Amino acid sequence: MLKELKRRAAPMHPAMLVLGAANTTEAICLSYLGQEHLLAYSLVLPLLLLLDAIGLGLGAGAASLYARSDARQRGMIARSSLLWAWITGLLLTSAPLIASSYLAQPVADSYIRFWVPAMPFALVNFCALALLRAADRSRQAGKVIMLSGALQITLTPTLVFGVGIVPAMGISGAALAHTLAAMLVSTVLLPQRWRRLPITGMFSVGRALFALALPAAFANLSVPLGVTMMMTLLGALHDGYVAAFALALRIESFCLVAFYAYSSVIGPLAVAQRQRYPQTFFALLNHCRNHCFALGAGLTVLLASLPFTFPYWLTSCPDAVLPLQLYFWTIPLSYGAHGFVMLANGVFNGLGRPYFGLVISVLRCVVLLWPTAILLNQFWPGHGVFIAIAASNSLSAIAAALLLKRAYTQIPDSASATIHQPFMRKFYDQTLRAVVCTHQPLFTRRYTETQRRGGNDPETRN
Repeated sequence: MLKELKRRAAPMHPAMLVLGAANTTEAICLSYLGQEHLLAYSLVLPLLLLLDAIGLGLGAGAASLYARSDARQRGMIARSSLLWAWITGLLLTSAPLIASSYLAQPVADSYIRFWVPAMPFALVNFCALALLRAADRSRQAGKVIMLSGALQITLTPTLVFGVGIVPAMGISGAALAHTLAAMLVSTVLLPQRWRRLPITGMFSVGRALFALALPAAFANLSVPLGVTMMMTLLGALHDGYVAAFALALRIESFCLVAFYAYSSVIGPLAVAQRQRYPQTFFALLNHCRNHCFALGAGLTVLLASLPFTFPYWLTSCPDAVLPLQLYFWTIPLSYGAHGFVMLANGVFNGLGRPYFGLVISVLRCVVLLWPTAILLNQFWPGHGVFIAIAASNSLSAIAAALLLKRAYTQIPDSASATIHQPFMRKFYDQTLRAVVCTHQPLFTRRYTETQRRGGNDPETRN
């Protein structure tokens, strides 16, 4: 599984690097505009994370349905999922405009107004890329992501600072670069076979899609909740901490590209491996876990010297230098655990068990992070928040490992069974089992379909 995971993730590594470079370019361009623009960007960042969470949830649901279906259903699932992604994006366009009226920040409002038109295109792109990866077409998905990143790298400094006849738009130019890149990628990404064939089974696929996408989206939404809480704690100190935290998140996305690449392809791969090699499935997951921790240790060593360079290029925001140094001297210690949690959530989503990932994500970003950050911030202002983030990553990795021991024994539902299963029954059943499994002893009887239905299988009676 590890070899196959590396093969599928190989095209995604350069793609994620380009996308991370685009995010870093945007953060650096805004830092040159001054601390006011960087602070405004930090206010908009939760909305960007919200859109990413919804898009990743829709993509995870579509990929799970696609991977667990037969060849006759996959065309219907792909087209219906893309249509529901577009409808969802249109319905969400009013939410950022309402949020901007409460921010009372003109600079942030200018960013939001240029960014809102990108929402439907961005959600369609998330869903289409997930379908390509589920179909083992990671190479095509990687090329599209590289195109998106290259467009943002080119357009962001051009529109922010102005070149030739293009006027300098400031922070609005960064938002417009997002919108133009999303629109151009959508025109390239949607092939003719998805646009011409009629939509059939739209509502049945939509019900199954949102049954999988909603818990995955809520799991991703826990990240903005944690970010908002950390920004509130850091904002009580001074604006330098808030600006540093927003900039660090963008730089961190560049550093964690390997984990993003692995988590983007492991879901459909886990379905195939679980069906073909059920006896060795968990041993293969252990190899993936060891690889994550080895990669995290390497990142920690490589990033140890990065904070020394901040005083030389972060000249327009001198108050953010020390918080950035503390961030990258503390949090990279938990990058291995963070990567393993990302892979575990990808496995849960692929197997059609997104509620397990929801439990882990809420545990990491809310249950463990909030009280720990509040407590440690009283003793070490600012630095205590960074210590709490590293601690929550490490503890949630332990919980994910324990929960995987339960989740891997369950046979994945077929797509047809998922489509026709009542949503509230699926929600109650999987959420209850996800919570119960985290509290049961490690070596108890396995959950089977016969036990769930109250059967009398002689192999599970004792």
